Amino acid sequence: YTPPGRNHLFVPGPVNIPERVVRAMIRPSENHRDPYFGPFLEPIFEELKKLYKSKEGTCFIFPSTGTGAWEAGLTNTLSPGDKVVAFRYGQFSHLWCEQARRLGLDVIKVERPWGEGADEAALQQILADDKNHDIKAVMVVHNETTTGVTSDIKGCREAMDAARHPALLMVDGVSSI
Repeated sequence: YTPPGRNHLFVPGPVNIPERVVRAMIRPSENHRDPYFGPFLEPIFEELKKLYKSKEGTCFIFPSTGTGAWEAGLTNTLSPGDKVVAFRYGQFSHLWCEQARRLGLDVIKVERPWGEGADEAALQQILADDKNHDIKAVMVVHNETTTGVTSDIKGCREAMDAARHPALLMVDGVSSI
């Protein structure tokens, strides 16, 4: 069912697309198997580096939802049984914790009041207490759109560095990057 007129989304994300952008998209899609596609795409990746303020990063297209990106990140960097620290302070962080658990990871869930973000001091203490470095990753949702909270990713990285812990910092930046 498509309601008459212009449909407006009143949710934290995805966002409404301006009419001029919708009109610009009314054209055939590019064929990713055509020989011109590579040369067409290369400069786009280079321009993306500027957008993300990176000179050395590698940009790529991941054709998936945020949930698919979570799964790809978790399954390609961790193994069942690995310990991860995950902050839970909204629906998306909750879902990411649950996905990690269903994938067989040992999730150390740090419950936070919904409306607050990751706790850098708690993270530093958890990692400092992990003398054997059993914790393999730290999972943080940058913008928890369900509660309107933005966590301090730089602060989380600094807490990890202060604890001198080698865990991988995994960030859900779907609505922030």
